[in-house]
Amino acid sequence: MGAEYSIDMKKALDELLQGPKFPNREFVQGTTFGEIYVMAAHLRTVLGERQPGQAVCLAAGSKAVMAAALLAALAGG
Repeated sequence: MGAEYSIDMKKALDELLQGPKFPNREFVQGTTFGEIYVMAAHLRTVLGERQPGQAVCLAAGSKAVMAAALLAALAGG
């Protein structure tokens, strides 16, 4: 069962990182899925310039920013 779960998670992650299926759909009030992916790409670019092993602490009161940060991290940022 564990091996099947890992395969399903990889597939789900791959699909998630392909981009939003509905970019104009609202994620939270005032922010679309497309905007989340744009924010994630920006965070990955800006934070990707740090040295390997250098930690980043992110605090945000916005669900949209936290979602973008998680997405950037999943993408390897």
